[in-house]
Amino acid sequence: MSRFYASALCSALLLILASGPPLAAADPPALESLFPQRMALRAEGGRLARSYLPRQVVAACRGDLSDLRLLDGRGREVAYIIDSGGPLESMIGKRVTVELTIQSVERSRREPENAPAFWQESYLLDLDPDEGSLPSPAGRAWDLVLTVGDTAGDREFVRTIRLESEAGEELASGSLFRLTNPLRERLRIPLPPFVSPILRVHIEGEDGSYLEPTFELESSIDIASQGSNEFDLELLSTRTSEGQTTVELDRPQGLIPDRLRVTTSTPAFSRTFEVWDEGPGSAAQPLAEQPLFRLRSQRLIEETELHLRPARGDRLRVVIDDGDSPPLEGLALTAVLRRPAILFVLPADPEGEATATLYFGGGRAHRPRYDVAALLPVLPTSDLPGTLVGRMADQMYDPAKLAKVSFEAAEPNPRFDPTPALSFAMHAGRQLDAASFTHRRQLTAPTSADGLVRHQLAIDTIARARPDLGDIRIVDAESRQWPYLIERGTHFKTLKLQIEEHELEESKSIYTLTLPASPMVVDEIVIDPPASFFERTFELEGSDPEDPGSWLRLADGPLRRRQGDRRKVHIPAAGRRVASLRLTIEDNDNAPLDLGTVELRYAATELFFAAPAGDYTLLVGDPQAEAPHYELEAVRAVVLAVGAIEATAGPLGENPAYSTLARLSTTRGLQQAALWSVLALAVLILGWFTFRLSQGQTSEDE
Repeated sequence: MSRFYASALCSALLLILASGPPLAAADPPALESLFPQRMALRAEGGRLARSYLPRQVVAACRGDLSDLRLLDGRGREVAYIIDSGGPLESMIGKRVTVELTIQSVERSRREPENAPAFWQESYLLDLDPDEGSLPSPAGRAWDLVLTVGDTAGDREFVRTIRLESEAGEELASGSLFRLTNPLRERLRIPLPPFVSPILRVHIEGEDGSYLEPTFELESSIDIASQGSNEFDLELLSTRTSEGQTTVELDRPQGLIPDRLRVTTSTPAFSRTFEVWDEGPGSAAQPLAEQPLFRLRSQRLIEETELHLRPARGDRLRVVIDDGDSPPLEGLALTAVLRRPAILFVLPADPEGEATATLYFGGGRAHRPRYDVAALLPVLPTSDLPGTLVGRMADQMYDPAKLAKVSFEAAEPNPRFDPTPALSFAMHAGRQLDAASFTHRRQLTAPTSADGLVRHQLAIDTIARARPDLGDIRIVDAESRQWPYLIERGTHFKTLKLQIEEHELEESKSIYTLTLPASPMVVDEIVIDPPASFFERTFELEGSDPEDPGSWLRLADGPLRRRQGDRRKVHIPAAGRRVASLRLTIEDNDNAPLDLGTVELRYAATELFFAAPAGDYTLLVGDPQAEAPHYELEAVRAVVLAVGAIEATAGPLGENPAYSTLARLSTTRGLQQAALWSVLALAVLILGWFTFRLSQGQTSEDE
């Protein structure tokens, strides 16, 4: 019965994908005009197709692939599923293992003069001993897996392996090895598509004795064979000390590597690598801890990729144990990610073929809400074969059961409309009197294809602004306001802090830290003491900008570094707005702790406004100003979906047009002045009555 349900569910998937979205969902010509590039494709009609998106398509689209649409040969929108997948190791839909029969064995040993003994083994394997019991290899990836028994034991060995067909044609070659301290081994070799039922295996090497392995074939649905993209990660810093190299890398939001590939020009090495997640939400355990190596015997043998758990912070920290060896030369690190796949069904033409066009890029389209996306199974990491989800995955991932897709070369879309996507929002608001704002910063907006300009608010701007940033304005040369949107926490920034003062008070150390601007919102303090181990308690305080002399408790608790833990120490600061920082550490009977480098982490705040190229002024510093209300807020999702161009910003300076009288002349200023006048008058009247009462009491006493 469960097989019937799986079949019915897959049939439903075909019907829904083939039907596409409702005809009234969008006008195809208008939809096509949003995308600057297009790519024609062909697939078997009426059948579920699955293909990895070409790298050129992925590179041109937004990270969430929202600016991607598929139109069939008649210009109708086709519903699709984007499968970004889970971790590569969890995407195995079905695994088949078949033991192989050894038909014959040949072994020989040569002892050349002035050279180690050379051992040779040749095996003749029957790939299909039971006449059809071996599952068809079509559309699957097969590995030849060796098991080395007690003869070799746990000793180290290095061998070359060569696979041939029955006719002597070389099918594959590579290396086998087992290295100890720590254990590393490679005992499998991928097989290409083959038709010969007989496989010849030749194993050669210099060390030890015969391996005498057993053999088996292992097959899995080949999901990841084409499925990776590579991205070079930006190097933020490199530090070498005490036999370790520490590399800090930027990790853009949405880029979650499955593997980290190490590239170095050092010809031979064997070192332990640790990868730590850094930043908000980071894990307490390393993402990877693995030895990597490179050596050359008869062939190059190397392991230079780290398999990572999912990262959540905004940076990666890689620690390399160099020991007494010099640091690796020409070090570079590359993130390896899964490659997204697209699943769809095209309506068939009379010949059974179907054509379509993939439109992509531009960042102007919303992410589509196709109902078929709900049918994408979430593949579990275990107990997958035999389950309903497993059979669904078999239908949706097995290349042998899917329609093949062929892409043509990408080309410019002749129907693309280059008019700025935000032209509807590019108009000025009402005029503003700048005289009530204390500071200003000049902004120059470059020409933007879509009309959106971005400016990251500097810390000195935020320090001059109200806590809610409601006194920020963008005006042009005619003093007209330009509507804007503010996005907080788009990413995190790091600044180094100076220790202004270090006081010793009984068993405590008190560090006063100078902020680069005051006041400012602090999310985290990061210290990197040179000490490899410590266990103390701390208290972090911030001075209240509204009440000088008053200190706010931001965080307290244990301050520790475990032996062998090479990470920096993160102290949360609760995202509070403070004027300065004070860190108190309980030393007890220990020597005061050298904090090493001290960094401040804070959430960046970005301002977006839709405007033509030109010069503008950012005004700030009017605590009495009412927060603006722009209709641009109603289309926030549309605005922030468009690519933005960075504005050129000048230094923050005093506003020469600022006038205290102008501030008092505003509605809120008049209201506040009236309030203070009433309060002053009340104080005078109360003082006069108090004086009269005291005079009357004095007269009575006399």
